[in-house]
Amino acid sequence: MRQLKQLLNAPEGREFLAENRIFLSQDAFISHLAAPANSALADYLDVGSTKLIFAAQQTYSDCTQSMLDRIALLNDLTQQPDVFPFFLWVDTDRAGSDPLMVKFYWSLQGREKSIRLVSKAVEAHEPRFIDLDRSQLQQSMNTLTNYVNQTVEWYKRDTAKEKLAPLKSLFLRDLTSTLSEFNHQLASFVLKQHTGFDPFSVMCSDMLKHNLMTEDIDLFLNHLDEAIHVFNETVEILMQQDIDPQVRPLPADYLPLHYSCPVDHTRLTLRRRTKGADTFAVAPCSKCGQPYQFYLGSKQLSMAELAQTGRWSPDVCLVVFLNDLVSGYVGGKSSTIYYGLVMKAVLEKVFHKAGVPILVPPMKETENGSGQVDGLIYKYLTSI
Repeated sequence: MRQLKQLLNAPEGREFLAENRIFLSQDAFISHLAAPANSALADYLDVGSTKLIFAAQQTYSDCTQSMLDRIALLNDLTQQPDVFPFFLWVDTDRAGSDPLMVKFYWSLQGREKSIRLVSKAVEAHEPRFIDLDRSQLQQSMNTLTNYVNQTVEWYKRDTAKEKLAPLKSLFLRDLTSTLSEFNHQLASFVLKQHTGFDPFSVMCSDMLKHNLMTEDIDLFLNHLDEAIHVFNETVEILMQQDIDPQVRPLPADYLPLHYSCPVDHTRLTLRRRTKGADTFAVAPCSKCGQPYQFYLGSKQLSMAELAQTGRWSPDVCLVVFLNDLVSGYVGGKSSTIYYGLVMKAVLEKVFHKAGVPILVPPMKETENGSGQVDGLIYKYLTSI
């Protein structure tokens, strides 16, 4: 099935995307921007009446080329009047859902080597709930130092060591931060040092603490069956059109919510259960076995009881819950499809809302056989 790159490379594909307000042109994207329907995020950020544009990524430990392309676009957009670009660091996903949240990579003699930051035992946790282990980070830095010495020519090593020194300080200082905070600092450091980019950052967990999305989640919960139907129908239609929807159909007991067990921090998928007229969000902990149940309501559903725990998180529908808070989105190769096509249909058909326009970075050809990993840490320490 066709991915975003294939659609962008064909005239009919680009036309199809433009019809859905997915653009390659900054001018076209900017012409479709409007003020956020809900000013809550702008008020929280204290940026006044402005058009908020964001890109998002899980809290990676390194900055990939895809991230860099989107951040470069955000940087360009800072030059536009009445526009406030920011980068959303999603620290509320399961850490093991993407390797770059728990490790980063190095190229050594044409082979990809990983440098782990936390143990495998915590990969079922969200990065915001993962405490750092000093001995693990010491081991990570020792490995990185060895790899630098094996990679960089002897006459360049003094310079490489100078560049490595601030990273050592970041790894080995007194640790009171979480993995999400450490990853954000690490990725932001190499991004700024290697490219000069320093985007305004927002942590997803901070938005949750301030209940910026709960109103839209409550609305979603009260139209859940219809939302599931339109979501699954759109996924099927896209597959019939030979387009990869990037998401799978939703089950009948679906909820767009997760909960982290307070006993062992395991991130749990909440499911919908009904008892008479009452609706609950439920999940047994897969590790400790503790059952969890949160009351959502009867005729009118609300996540208020779950929100009070401070341990909930949204799933891939995060972009739906952000839609009214922003003006536009700089999308990646997968999020552009599921936000711009699948979630757009849900927003329009279920909630009678327009999805915000999406700007897509140019799809660059992958440098096969370059011997370099996709990350800035390697490039920063070896570009001497």
